[in-house]
Amino acid sequence: MKTVGQILKEQRLIRQISLTEVAEATKIRQEYLEALENDDFNRVGQPAWAKGFIKNYAEYLGLDSGAILAFFRRDFGSSGQPKPVVESLARPSSRLKLSWDPRKTALAAIILFILLFLAYLSWHLFALRE
Repeated sequence: MKTVGQILKEQRLIRQISLTEVAEATKIRQEYLEALENDDFNRVGQPAWAKGFIKNYAEYLGLDSGAILAFFRRDFGSSGQPKPVVESLARPSSRLKLSWDPRKTALAAIILFILLFLAYLSWHLFALRE
């Protein structure tokens, strides 16, 4: 899966445009353009700035800015920070995790009641045989 930076850089290279030309045309500093192409959005500043720069850069390259911003949201969400890897996906757990809720408590109480009732009946049945 390609990232926003990879798409922008690839399209710029296909069109044989230098970063200096992009910087002059879009009025975006060259260091910010390099950061965008490297997916280093922290160097750009606020997430809103990164989105604006991505939109302008994509439009300059003739790309659908909405689609490019959708890739950005996919990878970085609204915060501009990379989405954390879900821990269960990063390190599969071999242990079975149990969770306890009120339904399980009620079920356990019913089962315990039934077992106690059966034990009581069995005790009386054996008491009558004697």
